[in-house]
Amino acid sequence: MPSVLLVSGDSSRTGVPNQVAILALQLKNTRWHPEVACPEGWLAAHLASRGVLVHTLPPSRTAAIRALKDLRVDLVHSHGVRGGFIARLALPAAASRPHIYTEHLWTNDFRLGSPLRSRVQVGVLRLLEQRTSASVAVSQAVADFQTKQLGVQTPLIIPGAIEGLEVTPLPKSIGILGSFIPTKRIATFLHAAALLPKRVPVHVMGSGPLEAELKQLAATLQLPVTWHPADTNLQAFFNQVGVYVQPSESESFGLAVLNALSAGRPVVVSKRGALPELVHSPNLGTVTDGHPASLAKAVQHFLSEPGDTRLRHAEAARYSPTRMATAYTDLYDSLSGTPHA
Repeated sequence: MPSVLLVSGDSSRTGVPNQVAILALQLKNTRWHPEVACPEGWLAAHLASRGVLVHTLPPSRTAAIRALKDLRVDLVHSHGVRGGFIARLALPAAASRPHIYTEHLWTNDFRLGSPLRSRVQVGVLRLLEQRTSASVAVSQAVADFQTKQLGVQTPLIIPGAIEGLEVTPLPKSIGILGSFIPTKRIATFLHAAALLPKRVPVHVMGSGPLEAELKQLAATLQLPVTWHPADTNLQAFFNQVGVYVQPSESESFGLAVLNALSAGRPVVVSKRGALPELVHSPNLGTVTDGHPASLAKAVQHFLSEPGDTRLRHAEAARYSPTRMATAYTDLYDSLSGTPHA
């Protein structure tokens, strides 16, 4: 049985680790034997408890690179900027061991805190392409970035996956979830909520460096906000949300939006990154310019006319773990010369 090493530089319960976890558990049902290399944290504990072989990476990049060099596998599949950096330095693509990299962050809309940091990171990603057998994008927006900024001729698009939620009755409320960082524009969401003709319950799930600032803003705007911890059960959160809003500056895929659709919720998003790819029909939601007035107008429409919950759930069901794993195992087989089972 050929082995594949999935590498993540993050082990928190967020986007990239979540996708690595889903993929690893799906691979257990295929002819590819999954191993995972990641730091200590949720991902390592979650997979170890389910029988996946986990190699714990030390916090230091240098030490992590040394640790990876000692591993012997048939194929390497790194995820995310940090995971791709350490894995491609330690285990570059070779004739006997292909290396796949999946980009989960960058789109042409994404920026780091300073232009210099952005240029440096993009430059490093471009150099690391020379140590890569195949580059995968989780959306067309990411593929466009890879082509324009990294010179990748034909990035393969394999969208992410969700495990799916149940459709429950829609309350008259709005919500958002994500890290409390500037790119998520949660302050913009709160300003939009303040523009609604009638104050509706507001639900915010997550954590991050802007937490105190956002709570102060909500108090200033006199909004009825319920704050949910980042580890809140997704089904429990969406049961309390009638309309989901995501005005991000950039989204490489949009897992939160996809979960909202799975729960049957209409979504209101900004026209950034991959969000318009997910919200490609007015039956699913509305794509806006991301300004508070536009968000509030769209939210008010869906509070009055929520639309077809089952249709949205069916759309989200297309992004299944099985579909994602099949796409990756086909790629593994192609690069390794392994015949399909």
